[in-house]
Amino acid sequence: MRTTIKSKTMQKDNSTFKRVHRKGAQLVALLGLTLAIGLAPRNGAAQSGSEFKLYAQSAPTGVMLVIDGPALHQSSAAKYDGWIGYHIYRRLKSDTLQVRVTEAPLSRIGTFQELRAYAEEGVDGIVSFIGAKDTTDLWNMIVNNDERIQSLELLLKPFRKSMGHLVLDTLVDIDSTYVYYCTQVNSAGVESTPTDTVEVTVGVPLFNLLGPTSVQVKTDDELATLTWTANPDDSGAFSFNVYRASDSAGYFQRLNRTDILALVFGDDDSEAPEMSFVDSTVYNQRTYFYSVVSVDYSGNESPRVAQPVRVRDNSAPEKPENIMAIGGRSGIRVTWDKPSEPDVVGYNIFRSLSADSMFVQMNSAPTPGDSAYYIDYTATLHRDYYYRVSALDGSGNESGQSAQAIAMFHTPVRPLPPNGLQTESDTGAVKWAWQIVTDSLVRGYYVYRARSWGSDFTQVSELIGRQDSAWVDTTYGLSSRGTYMYALRSVTFGDQYSPYTEAVSGSSLAEGDETPKAPQSFFGHADIDGNRLFWLPPTDNSVFGYNVYRAPENNYSSAVRLNSLPVLFMTGHFTDTLATGYGSSYDYFLRSVTSGAVEGEYSHSVTITRAVGALLPPGGIRCLNYGDSVRIVWNATNQDNVDGYRVYRRSVSGVAEMISGALIPREQTGYQDNSINAKTRYYYSLSAVGANGVEGLRSSEIEVLTK
Repeated sequence: MRTTIKSKTMQKDNSTFKRVHRKGAQLVALLGLTLAIGLAPRNGAAQSGSEFKLYAQSAPTGVMLVIDGPALHQSSAAKYDGWIGYHIYRRLKSDTLQVRVTEAPLSRIGTFQELRAYAEEGVDGIVSFIGAKDTTDLWNMIVNNDERIQSLELLLKPFRKSMGHLVLDTLVDIDSTYVYYCTQVNSAGVESTPTDTVEVTVGVPLFNLLGPTSVQVKTDDELATLTWTANPDDSGAFSFNVYRASDSAGYFQRLNRTDILALVFGDDDSEAPEMSFVDSTVYNQRTYFYSVVSVDYSGNESPRVAQPVRVRDNSAPEKPENIMAIGGRSGIRVTWDKPSEPDVVGYNIFRSLSADSMFVQMNSAPTPGDSAYYIDYTATLHRDYYYRVSALDGSGNESGQSAQAIAMFHTPVRPLPPNGLQTESDTGAVKWAWQIVTDSLVRGYYVYRARSWGSDFTQVSELIGRQDSAWVDTTYGLSSRGTYMYALRSVTFGDQYSPYTEAVSGSSLAEGDETPKAPQSFFGHADIDGNRLFWLPPTDNSVFGYNVYRAPENNYSSAVRLNSLPVLFMTGHFTDTLATGYGSSYDYFLRSVTSGAVEGEYSHSVTITRAVGALLPPGGIRCLNYGDSVRIVWNATNQDNVDGYRVYRRSVSGVAEMISGALIPREQTGYQDNSINAKTRYYYSLSAVGANGVEGLRSSEIEVLTK
C-alpha cells in the first residue's frame, strides 16, 4: 500500500508549516507554539499561573489527557526545580473521591533508543521534518525542551506520549462527567500545587466533525487514488482516515497506517489543502466502497459516507501465439494458443490477401474467450489468405495482432470409407478389423457405435492412425444380451470426412452372471423443490430404465423404491419431492432394469442433506435523526420465509440490546426509537426472523449522534 499526501502550495522551507482551523478564524503555527488549538476543555482552559496546564477531551475509548509543560525526566530534575514528572488525578463530578490516573510519574524517554520505539515515521524522518542537523542535534532539542519539539508533539501523538505529555484514561463510563487536575512530582514523591481542574463528559466530543469535501476516487490497473479537500467549516479536523469495504453495508477497514494530517504547506491560508491517498491492494474488475472521514485530535471521527468504485484494468493481454490456418470442408479454420491471462474474454480475427498490410477484422463480435478457433466461411476457392488474431480482456483492452498464418481454401473432396469390415466377439469387448485406405490425403479413421438398428451413431474412438487396420471396443458396460451396430469413417488432413461404411453388427461375450450395468456419474443436490438426482446412461443396450431407491443416512437396509414405473433409459434425472425436514440427510441409489424387469447391482450412493442458509438482514438501512427520537427505516426483504424483524441498539461502550419488543411484521419497514438521550452516540442494527422463529444474521451498525 502506498500513501501520498499532496498540496498545491508545497514549499521546501519547513519553517512555515501551518495547521488549518478555518472555523472561528483559528490558525495555529505549528512551529513556535506549544499546543494545538481544539484541545481546550469544554468549560474553558485551566487558568493556573503555573508553568504547566492540563487539557482533557472525550476520545472514542476514554478520555485523552494532554499536559502543556516542560518534558520532565530524572536526568533533568535540577533544571526544573527537582521535578521529574507529572501525576494526573480524576474524580466524578458528582463525587469527592479522588483517584490517581497515573501509576508512575509521567516523564519523557531517557534514551535515544527509546525514541525509536515510539517514532512510527522513523527517526530520520523526524530529523528532516523538524530541521535538525542530525540525530544528536534532535536529542539535544528533546533534552533542552526546544520549542520545535513542542510543535512536533502536536503533529505526532506517539511522540507526544514519549515526552510524557499524553495519556488515555480508559477506566471511565460513557455519559459520565469527570473532573481532572495535574501535579508535578519530585523523586521523593512530593507533589506541586495542582493545576486548575478541567471537566469532560465521556462520549461527548468537543467538535461535531463534518468530514472532507470533494471526495473523488480514480482507478488504474490494480490501483485506486483518492483525493479530497479539507472542509473549511470542519474546525476540529486534525487528520483524516481512509476506509474501504467490499460492500456498502460491510466491514470497513482502515487503510492508512498513520494519521493523514490536515495540513496546508505555505503562507497562503486562503486555499484549503488537497489531500490524496493511493490504495495499491485492490484487484481489477472488483467493486470497492471507500470512505474518507475527518478525525479530531482525540480520535473521534466524522460520519462515514460510502463511495463505490470499480477498479478497471488498463493493461492489454498478451498476443495469441502459434496461429495456424487449415482449409476445411466448408472454409478455412484458424486456431491459436490462448494467452495465459485469466481475464481474456474474447478474440478478434483479421484477414488480408497480403502478408504485411491491409488486414480487415472478420468478426462483428468477439469470439468466446474459452474457444481458440474461428472458421472463415467467406473464403473463395484457390486463393491464399493471411490471418492474424488479437485478444480482448474484460475491461476492453485489446492486445496487438499476432503473427500471421496462411491457408488456401481448396475444393472439398471427401475421401472413400474403409472396406472389408469384420467384427469378433470377446469377453466384455468387440474387436474390429478393416482394410486401410490408400489415399495419401487420409489422416486416419473414427469408429462409431449405435445401440441398435436405426439408432443414431456416436463416435466411440479417438483418431486412429491411417496405417492402423484394427481397434478394440472395451467400453465399460457393453452387454452380451444386445447387439450393437458399428460403422467407420475416413478423415483427411483438411477435415473432410467420408460417408459412413455400411453398418456391421457386433456384440461382446458375457462376463460371468451378467446383470444390467449401473448408470454412470451419479450425483445430486438439494433445492427448494426437493432432492434432485442426475446420472449418465450406461453403454449397456439391455437397459430399459432405472429404479431409484432412498434410505436414511447410513441405514441401507431401510432403502425404499421411490418410482412406481422405471425411469426411462435416456431420461437421466429424477426429483424426490417427498424429502422433507431441513437438516435431514438421505442416501440414494440407482439400479438399472431390463425390459424383463431384471435389476442390476446398486450404484454408488449419493448423500443429500436438506439445508437452508441463514436469513440475511434487510438492506438499505438508514437512520433519521429527529432530535427527540430516531427513526430507523429499511427496504422490505424479498426472502420468502421471513416473518418479521428485530431492531438492536447500543451506546459507545455498551452491548447491543433488542429495543423493538414484539416482532416487527415483515411488511413494516420502519421503527421509531423514542427512548434516546440528547447528545449521545448510538449504534443501530437489524435482523430478520424466520417462520420457525430462528433469527438470521445481524446487519452492520448505523451510527447516530443525537441532537
